[in-house]
Amino acid sequence: MDVRESDFMFLPEDQATAPVKGLYFQRFSGFWWAVRPGHGLVFFNPKNRRTGRRKFSYFGAPQCNTDERIKRLTATEALPFEVEVKKLPLVFVPVNLRDYKD
Repeated sequence: MDVRESDFMFLPEDQATAPVKGLYFQRFSGFWWAVRPGHGLVFFNPKNRRTGRRKFSYFGAPQCNTDERIKRLTATEALPFEVEVKKLPLVFVPVNLRDYKD
């Protein structure tokens, strides 16, 4: 699979740690995250090459893990840009409930 930088989305850290009232969230407690400096937490949400539409309506697959060793390994081998690996005590990721429909 040809993974490009445009296949990723980012959630700024300040937004991820302070949820906005009125949205639905997926909560992550004590996970190690790939964080791109100046952009935020990393999510894989590939674009269709023909249509330009993303696979998921919101952020997509979070690039995090409960195991620091695994996250450091995948962050250096699987991402097409430099990231920091950080353990964040609590993260709230907005979700679109339609993504979980059938």
